[in-house]
Amino acid sequence: MKINRNTNFRLSILGRYFIVFAILISTISFAFIPEKNTANADNIHLYNYNFNSPVTKTYIPKPDREIYIEAQENLNQFQEEQAKVEARRKELAERVNRTLNYLRRVNSPVANEEIATILVDLSDQNNADYRVLLAIMTIESGSCRQSFSYNCFGYLNGRKYPSYEVAFKDLVPKISRQYAAKYGWDFVALSKAYGQHNWELHSKNMLKVASSI
Repeated sequence: MKINRNTNFRLSILGRYFIVFAILISTISFAFIPEKNTANADNIHLYNYNFNSPVTKTYIPKPDREIYIEAQENLNQFQEEQAKVEARRKELAERVNRTLNYLRRVNSPVANEEIATILVDLSDQNNADYRVLLAIMTIESGSCRQSFSYNCFGYLNGRKYPSYEVAFKDLVPKISRQYAAKYGWDFVALSKAYGQHNWELHSKNMLKVASSI
């Protein structure tokens, strides 16, 4: 059986169309087949959808469990420390406010935030109750209304201070360590150790002052 040239030509054209069609179908099919993930199943895929550049893929390994637990513990510890610092800051601010209110109430010449902060901060640094310092100061100088050379504590060290600020910075740590931290609210023992002549009366008055702050 013979096939003419026109028939052969038509078959040739159809064959070429078929091949092109098959290639097109294959290309589309591969485009929709998900790429096999050759990385670890725990990895996280991050894609860069910058259409002006080729798509890139970065694999970030999942943190080791022990590392994750340690990091979480460190974070919790940091947050606890920050909470303690904030609580401490608020506590000191409250003490400064109480000191300032007391000094204003008794019309003290040092009723200002700077002196109140020095007294609270330095007594705290030396493990003393700031109220004990205020009690001593009230008995010895009427809360600085009768101070000598800015010495509001009647502390006999022979020094003449140029200002209240200098005097408080020098005297508060000394009195805190030698008396306030040592005797605390035992005002009888404190009064005797401090050399107050009428220790019975002064110890009662210091207790009254400290309790009112």
